[in-house]
Amino acid sequence: MIGTLKKYREEITAKVIEALKNGTALWRNPWSGANTVVLTMRGFELDGCADPRWMTFKQASDNGWKVKKGAKGTHVTFWKDIINETDPEKEAKQNTF
Repeated sequence: MIGTLKKYREEITAKVIEALKNGTALWRNPWSGANTVVLTMRGFELDGCADPRWMTFKQASDNGWKVKKGAKGTHVTFWKDIINETDPEKEAKQNTF
């Protein structure tokens, strides 16, 4: 398990480094960044990525769809820029996670 987790983290790190070298700021467009990598890798673990679609429980409920009993979620990261025009230093502190 630990070896798999280490490999998983190394793969994500390599993708981030590659994107940064190419001038892509992943945190500016989270829908095309780290979450894509995480969900794709998770899809391969589950079913060989036969179905690349993902949604939140709320999205399924809002559309009248049912989530399989016993289904498990996958963690992703939500990024949001916080803008404080009166105190730029405060903005930088708020954006630190």
